[in-house]
Amino acid sequence: MFEAALAALTAPLRARLKRHPKLRPEQIAGVERAYTRTIPAKFTVGGIPGAKTKSEFAVTETRLTASWLIDWTWEDREKKRGLSVCKLILAVQGGRLIQH
Repeated sequence: MFEAALAALTAPLRARLKRHPKLRPEQIAGVERAYTRTIPAKFTVGGIPGAKTKSEFAVTETRLTASWLIDWTWEDREKKRGLSVCKLILAVQGGRLIQH
């Protein structure tokens, strides 16, 4: 669900940036509103800090996610349930959409 919501949110930004190196101011404001409405907030740690100027913006988010852990030095070498901390960065800088 998260990946689909993020893809839908970034599609118009990618289309705009292919044609023009800057987003329109209303697009930047719209991304902020859409992000908080469409990206599931479950497992978010802390707030969602962002920065914006007339042509650039950034959203940084820290989340918890389920994972599998394995260590080859363990005697049984089976996967163990784990918890991971992930950081998402979504930004437009220098006319490019950056997504980590």
